[in-house]
Amino acid sequence: MRTTIVRWCWLGGIDLQIKDIFVKDIGRSMNPVIKVSDQDDEDTIFQELDEYVVTQEIDRNFEKLYKGISDGIRGDKDHIGVWISGDFGSGKSHFLKISSFLLRNQKIRDKPAIEYLCRKVSPQVYQMMQTVGRRNIETILFDIDAKSRTGQNEDSLVQVFMQVFNEMLGLSSEISVAKLERYLISEGQYDSFKESYSKFSNHPWDVDRNRPAFIRNKVAQALVDSGIYSNETEAMKVADDISKSSEFSAKDFAKEVGIYCKSKGPNYSLFFLVDEVGQFISGNVQKMLKLQTIIQELGVEANGQAWCVVTSQEDIDSIVSGVSNHDFSKIQGRFSTRIKMVSTDVKEVIEKRVLEKKDDAFTTLKAYYEANSADIRNRLSIKNTMEIRLFRDADEFAATYPFIPYQYDMLQTM
Repeated sequence: MRTTIVRWCWLGGIDLQIKDIFVKDIGRSMNPVIKVSDQDDEDTIFQELDEYVVTQEIDRNFEKLYKGISDGIRGDKDHIGVWISGDFGSGKSHFLKISSFLLRNQKIRDKPAIEYLCRKVSPQVYQMMQTVGRRNIETILFDIDAKSRTGQNEDSLVQVFMQVFNEMLGLSSEISVAKLERYLISEGQYDSFKESYSKFSNHPWDVDRNRPAFIRNKVAQALVDSGIYSNETEAMKVADDISKSSEFSAKDFAKEVGIYCKSKGPNYSLFFLVDEVGQFISGNVQKMLKLQTIIQELGVEANGQAWCVVTSQEDIDSIVSGVSNHDFSKIQGRFSTRIKMVSTDVKEVIEKRVLEKKDDAFTTLKAYYEANSADIRNRLSIKNTMEIRLFRDADEFAATYPFIPYQYDMLQTM
């Protein structure tokens, strides 16, 4: 059925479908839920950056984030943590994901990521983004709960950090296998091992490596065939070892990160962006202590080149105050940059992301309201019931059309 704007023919001799008055296609696909795992598809990244709505509150949050990073990069290795808190629906996960794109500042459709926000943020924030964006930055964005395999074990926190770091380097997600890969790379024998493995397995090493318990014999054969080991017994022992769980301490993890950061030069920074860490550690003293140790060791071993940015429903002081008989002052000091997210104005987001009008449509809608405001108020007023909010002026009518202001309030309470 064809729907036209009310009386447009009468106003200006124009007959258009409603969909034709918007800047962006209202039939386009839009993700209803932000997923931190969805971060590699260029089309998805483009849409999220292009349509991200920066309110005044978000702009202030970006200012806090980049000021904290700028201060830390200038040499304060104790302050390498950012704690982002906010209730469910406050947009903290979305903010974290957008921050990941901005920090690594990769080109999306031949345009650096920060340029998508140049007209959305304040000039001083954009200047800070440009300064930080000139650094060589890599980011690792992940949901801590989704990555954890042993959520009840406080040591799983270190294992997850090690796992995602290995994956970024192109190593196996199995820590024991990645340990072998590191050794082979350091000896210059990784490629020859992979070639030998494919000969015995008929599968590429990258396909089989995450199931070490099932490929022990082939691994041993490849180690011997490639000349890495001459003794089959020793090779089999190595193959057996990679099928067993291998655990790293926080210090071991931080040392690996520190070695990698130093190898990339002084202009390099690595950011771990961890979603919902507060939910993962809340109420668990040992996990909180482990996170404190991880941040401490990263500060020491990476000398300020490795950062940790986390989200939580609770702010860090609230989590710490709920745990008695333990000193968490060190972790509070590390997370010196703290950002409190509040529920963004739904109306502003919808108007800017979905309902933005073409110039001629906006002008025509304003003119229509100015000529018919009394009739519009009469038709929309609901008698003998609660008072509902209508349009303040012609600008609001044009911006919200075809919705009515009180409908936004209903959306937030549903």
